[in-house]
Amino acid sequence: MSTQEWADLICHRKPDRSFYLNSHKFPICARCTGLVTGFLISLILELNLIILPLIVGFCCIPLIIDGGLQLLTDYESNNFKRFMTGLLFMLGYFSLIVRF
Repeated sequence: MSTQEWADLICHRKPDRSFYLNSHKFPICARCTGLVTGFLISLILELNLIILPLIVGFCCIPLIIDGGLQLLTDYESNNFKRFMTGLLFMLGYFSLIVRF
């Protein structure tokens, strides 16, 4: 399976929900870019045990609220919010997985 086919399975890759760099669209949407970035940061932080266990669960809440509102209402998030909620979610999720 090619990289393109894997990306199609994982991410919707809508142009209006993706970042652009020098007029080149990122291969995944803003939220997935945040998830990948959060995963990479989590690897570094967890290796150094910097993330506090008390706050990790709360990191997942913004994505659930933002994504849920978009799904259930006419609310439309922006790419910065999508990126940040994806990043926070992955920081919390990865940390929870490592601890349990």
